[in-house]
Amino acid sequence: MDPKVKVIDEISTEFDNYKVIERLEKNGLPARLLYGSGDLTVHSGIPLYRTDIPLFRYNRRLVEIVKSLRPHQVLVVGGGVYTLPSYLAEKYNNMQIDVIEPDNQLEDIAIKYFNFHKLKNLKIINDFGLHFLKTNKKIYDLIIIDAYYDHQIPKEINSKKFARLTASSLSKSGILAANVISDIKKDSIVNKFHANYKKYFKNYQIYPVDNNRLLLRKDNLIYVASQESIKLYLKYPPLKWNNILT
Repeated sequence: MDPKVKVIDEISTEFDNYKVIERLEKNGLPARLLYGSGDLTVHSGIPLYRTDIPLFRYNRRLVEIVKSLRPHQVLVVGGGVYTLPSYLAEKYNNMQIDVIEPDNQLEDIAIKYFNFHKLKNLKIINDFGLHFLKTNKKIYDLIIIDAYYDHQIPKEINSKKFARLTASSLSKSGILAANVISDIKKDSIVNKFHANYKKYFKNYQIYPVDNNRLLLRKDNLIYVASQESIKLYLKYPPLKWNNILT
């Protein structure tokens, strides 16, 4: 292992084998990360040098979406160790945030290693996203999808059934925002994701997480969809989706 990487703990749950590590990021500053099996999948992370911004670029873009929308009811599918939901819950205390996360042991990991504490406006629901949406009666203003297993969106989420249930759980002007790791080739992951979701939403945009407009390799993208026109104010403008999506 890289000598700059320090393993803090190794934890096995019913769902995965995790490592909590500390390392220096590309900017030379320290961060604490939660890895899943294979040392390839980063589930969550926090900067150790500041607490006022999320560690990951894509989370910063999602925060900008929340700032633009100011939703009252938010659903996050994929909790990890709750770094994004807890950041939002602390920043916007009049916002209710429900988080779907099947692994109930991640909450203890979050408390012990990632500065997580329970908040009145943050509700953790230990369930699978598809099962939850099948019985859900609540209407949300924003649904964030940030669920991965080994760099892949779970099949149940990248499906027409999940898209339909997501659309029916949103308000008329509600927004879906999904973190999708992809390049922008015609047969890309984001294109396959769009193929499942385009039937249930009239408008959609793709936002880059930084100023890299070429995306010659896989990177985080924010796929946004809504029944109504999308008016968001993010740091970087949306990509020209007609050159990406089919």
